[in-house]
Amino acid sequence: MPVVDLMDDSFIPAPPVRVAAYFADPAVWRSWWPDLELMVCEDRAAEGIRWKVSGPLTGRAEVWIEECGRKGSIVHFILRADPPRPYRWRSVARSRRLTHRYRAAWKVRIHALGDRFEAEAPESAQPAIPGAPKRAGAS
Repeated sequence: MPVVDLMDDSFIPAPPVRVAAYFADPAVWRSWWPDLELMVCEDRAAEGIRWKVSGPLTGRAEVWIEECGRKGSIVHFILRADPPRPYRWRSVARSRRLTHRYRAAWKVRIHALGDRFEAEAPESAQPAIPGAPKRAGAS
């Protein structure tokens, strides 16, 4: 089992093509994972991207984008990696700390991305929530 074994699924209120276009920019990956060196193994267009991971961790990462209704996408994130030099001993606690660190960073960024796409969406494209107040400027 890799030291970092992270899988996450998050909803983004944008179609897969828009989400994939965002992740296609190498500057995005560098800002999201500044300590990791990512090399594209497979660009799957609107379905996402796969990377070979090197640097303080070696392994693989993937963003897989799946359509979710007409107004959104589920973004699946997978990071499976180990340190390039094995530890003298593998600690379950160390593995959990590293996994938590990358999971927490992912969640902060993916939620901010969801908020950004939601703010950019026209009012008519946003899902109606019964009883929710209308946004400022909406009629």
